[in-house]
Amino acid sequence: MDDSEAVEQGMLTVADVAARLRVAPDTVRTWLRTDQLRGYNFGGQTGWRIPLAEVDRLLASKRPESRGSGRASG
Repeated sequence: MDDSEAVEQGMLTVADVAARLRVAPDTVRTWLRTDQLRGYNFGGQTGWRIPLAEVDRLLASKRPESRGSGRASG
């Protein structure tokens, strides 16, 4: 499976996740090692593959809670 097929299958590399979240690849690896982000480590040159749904879950957990509609009541 090449990189484009991996993305189509919903699997991202560490570099893909880092680029999407605008963080360093080492930050993504730290999240993987500390179970803040779940993925599959295939070792060697293949490395980690992270499900796209897992990236969405991480984003949702880091997002601040919404506080109303943001509109002033009148």
